[in-house]
Parts: sequence; C-alpha cells; structure tokens
Amino acid sequence: MSAVDLRLAQRRGTSALADREVRRVLSLWTQTILPPVVTAALFLAVFGGVLGDRIREIEGVPYLEFIFPGLLVLTVASQAFANNSTSLFQAKSEGYIENVLMRQGVDTVKPDVHVRRFAEAAVGRPLSDADVVEVVTRAARLLGIRAYELDWRIWEASRGGSLPYPAASV
Repeated sequence: MSAVDLRLAQRRGTSALADREVRRVLSLWTQTILPPVVTAALFLAVFGGVLGDRIREIEGVPYLEFIFPGLLVLTVASQAFANNSTSLFQAKSEGYIENVLMRQGVDTVKPDVHVRRFAEAAVGRPLSDADVVEVVTRAARLLGIRAYELDWRIWEASRGGSLPYPAASV
C-alpha cells in the first residue's frame, strides 16, 4: 500500500467515523445535547442568582458575563470527552471499529457471532473478543490467507449452515 493509498484510506475511515458520530449525536439529542444545555443553565441560575447579587463585578466585568465563558468551556470540554469515550466504547463493543478497519484493508477480523462460534468450537472453550481475533488471525496465517478473508469464509459457511456448531450457551 503506497503512502497516497494509505492517506486516502485514513481519510475514508475518518470520514466514516465522523459521519457515524454526527448521526449518533443528532439522533440521541436528548442524551447528548440537552443535558449539557440544562446543566449550564442550572450553573448560571445557581451561581448567577446566588453569587451574582453579592458579586456584582469582577475587575469591571459584570459577574454573569465573567462566568459565562468559563461555564461554556467547562460544558464543551466535559461533553467532548464524555461523548467521544462513550462512542468509542460502543463502537468497540458493537465491532464497528473492526468493521471499518477491515473495509480499509487492515488484516483483522470482527468477532461477531459466527466467527466467535467458530473460534470457540475450534478451541473448545469461551473466548474474549481479543482471543477470538487472535485465534482466527493465527488460523488464517497458517492457512496462508488474510484474516479478513477467513472471517468472510467463516461467515459464508455459517450462513449456509455447512458449519456444525455445538448449541450456543447463553
């Protein structure tokens, strides 16, 4: 993969993640946009109402005008961290990150139901997501194929019912 292809793949991946995040924030606006607005309004009401009467000005600046930029920065910073960390954990648990990486040509697998059942049947015990990725990646290496190709073959065989699995334990 050349440097130009790599940059193009990085841009596509970044664009896909950004688009997904914007859609998530806008679709969950009552959880992502409304709470920080209400929190900032409560801070202004409490600090502005209680302290605003006692502290009229700070170095010639009215108290509410003085406190507002700080509350705005506090809200933006805390929500930027909270929303991004939540989104990354959600993407990781849903396998979205692996899916984006696979589509960009990274040699990895998505530990979905079919791949997990295959790996657990091969090993004979329950596996973590990281262990599933490791088992399938090593198996692909031994077979001389790419890991995402083995992932696809497992999925196709599972979908067609040609892979006999033990009953899934819940």
